[in-house]
Formats: sequence, structure tokens, C-alpha cells
Amino acid sequence: MSLLHKIFPLWGATAAPEGYHGRADVGERSTIDGTALATLWDDFSSRLNVFNAMHSAVEARLSAPTLLTTERVAVMRRAQMEEASEFGQPKLIRTERLARAYPLVHWDLGFGFTQEFLDDATTQEISNISVLAQEA
Repeated sequence: MSLLHKIFPLWGATAAPEGYHGRADVGERSTIDGTALATLWDDFSSRLNVFNAMHSAVEARLSAPTLLTTERVAVMRRAQMEEASEFGQPKLIRTERLARAYPLVHWDLGFGFTQEFLDDATTQEISNISVLAQEA
């Protein structure tokens, strides 16, 4: 059974579809203090959109697009003076070309609610959990 089905059930426990669910899946249910779950869904969604817009703006300033997984970078070796030879041909400063990788690390965090929790939860309790996830 999917986590979102546990959060916003519309089907029987044995007939639960797998995959993602949308706003329409919350139905007409509400919290114990009367806030419609659809209203909470809209609030979570709008806050997530604002967060993603701010995150994308910061990301655009701190990164550059690339299609490469690695890039060759020239690294200078330490230059040292040497005693001049009879023919005046000193050693040259050398560079070493190293492959540097662009690390790709994915991070995620989820939160969900059981039907039993939603049956007795207040709007504030549900909102606090979403705020904790956004702060993380």
C-alpha cells in the first residue's frame, strides 16, 4: 500500500492503487478542527512552489550548467629555481592535467500521515510536520 494512500485514502485497503496521488485524492475529509484536507494540500503545494523558486534562484547563482561528468583541470606543480646549466636551458614549469568529477548526490525527505492520525489531528499538528520538512 502506498504511503499517500495511507494519508489520503479513497479506496479500500486491498484495492489501493500504487503511484502518486494528487489534490483530488484527498476527497472531502477535514481535520478535527474543521480545516479541509484539500485546503492543507493547497497550502503545502504553494509553500513548496515558493521554496523551489527561491532554491532555484540560489542554485543558478552558485552553479553552472554542464553536460560533463568529469572535466580535465590543469594543476600547476610547485616551481623551483635551479642552478643554471652550461647551456642555459632550465627545466620548464610543468602542469598536470587531472580529471575532476562533478559529484551528484541526491537528498530527500518525506512525511506522511496514517488515517488514524488524520482522524484526530488538528490543522496545526499537520502544518507543523510540513514546516519541519521544509526546514530540513
